[in-house]
Amino acid sequence: MSFRLPAIALALFAINFVAAAVLYARERVAAYVVLSTGLLVQAMFWVATTRIVY
Repeated sequence: MSFRLPAIALALFAINFVAAAVLYARERVAAYVVLSTGLLVQAMFWVATTRIVY
C-alpha cells in the first residue's frame, strides 16, 4: 500500500506534464493551470502518504 500512492501520483504527474506540453504550444495559460493543478495534486498525495506512514 505504501508504494501504491506514490506510483499513482507519479502517473498523474506524467499525464499532467504531457498535457501541459501539448497545451503550451496553443495556450500557455491553460498549460500553467494544468501544471499548477498537478502540483496541488502532488501535495495532496504527499500529505496522504505521510499520514498513512506515520
